[in-house]
Amino acid sequence: MDSEILEKISQRVREGHYLIKSHAVVHALKEGFERRHMVEAVLNARVVEDYSEAKRALLCGRTMLSANVEIYLHVVCEYADPI
Repeated sequence: MDSEILEKISQRVREGHYLIKSHAVVHALKEGFERRHMVEAVLNARVVEDYSEAKRALLCGRTMLSANVEIYLHVVCEYADPI
């Protein structure tokens, strides 16, 4: 099931069908990373926890902040079917 969730989320990100909410952008800027780092983390992620009743999952993925600095980000993603 985790692989199906991850594939659904990754496909939407690759196709550009996603939204990063403003509170996530504010948090990212405070912590020193950007939107592109969140996207990269999602595309390199694994599912940490699935909140199936809410159609959301906690992912953890790696991203490069610079040529020498790799970090792991936790990202909560919704995977409900669009209306």
